[in-house]
Amino acid sequence: MKTFYALVACAALTTMSAKAQSLGGVFGPVVDEGAAALEYRVGFTPETARFGQRIHYQQSFSDDLMGRGVIQVRETDNSHVEFDYLGGELFWQLSEDGRPWQTGLRFDTRLRNDERPHDIAVNWMNQWTLAERWRGRAVILSSVQFGDNAGDGVGLQTRGQIDYALPSGALSSGTSIGLELFSAYGTTAEFRDFDEQSHEIGPYAMLPLDGQFSLFTGVLFGLTDGAPDSNVKLWITRAF
Repeated sequence: MKTFYALVACAALTTMSAKAQSLGGVFGPVVDEGAAALEYRVGFTPETARFGQRIHYQQSFSDDLMGRGVIQVRETDNSHVEFDYLGGELFWQLSEDGRPWQTGLRFDTRLRNDERPHDIAVNWMNQWTLAERWRGRAVILSSVQFGDNAGDGVGLQTRGQIDYALPSGALSSGTSIGLELFSAYGTTAEFRDFDEQSHEIGPYAMLPLDGQFSLFTGVLFGLTDGAPDSNVKLWITRAF
């Protein structure tokens, strides 16, 4: 296990010397009352050799509402690390617990500096229990820019995920693997041609570590000219 932790640390340090375009996930609608977590994310885009990092803290307020505060940094053209955005997110679970289809909304805001536009977003989250160990997720994301240099129209994205929970004893209990699909279509004011859109697909793994820590690692591969060739991401979460 110590060797595994050493490999994780080396991967994180290596990734921190490059850039991540994709630090987002396929987030689900289920809110657990009393749950809280601190998470660090780092990502790397080999094509541009740049990185992004973010840290967030989330806390549920009830059995159907959860808040999250986010701060993200990025690497600039001259390889300096600078502030990217400060964000707030509110998860609202609309469905009752225990149902095979769970749904909810997430409301986001992102604030930037240096005359870069801010964002507000409304996202529709869905999660299905497909079989005993299989789960599916789908998210529709819509966002609007405001402030300096804001663009026109509503930004449109979708994300999907198929997750398989490994049987106990396959690795450690709670390990899952799966496949993700990320798509960005442009805006309602400028909807892009398919090849100019960003479509990415790739595998991931979620592994519990000692105690209340867990590790997520995955890679996305570009399917269109509008997407980077690949994106690598690593998240470490501490649950409370």
